[in-house]
Amino acid sequence: IGNRAVLTCSEKDGSPPSEYFWFKDGVLMPTEPKSNRAFINSSYSLNPKTGELIFDPVSASDAGDYTCEAQNG
Repeated sequence: IGNRAVLTCSEKDGSPPSEYFWFKDGVLMPTEPKSNRAFINSSYSLNPKTGELIFDPVSASDAGDYTCEAQNG
């Protein structure tokens, strides 16, 4: 808690390049956390092109099970 954490998601052979989607406890995480009431207090940023999910800083409310899904078409 209080530090920066980076989660990465990638795959080797996406053609066309994949777009990445992150889920917390089975719920799709929006690119902009402030746009969804369920994530309004979250301190993350995510990049659907690179698959990075960054918490800066990590807070207690960030605890959960995270999964990533790659889609390319």
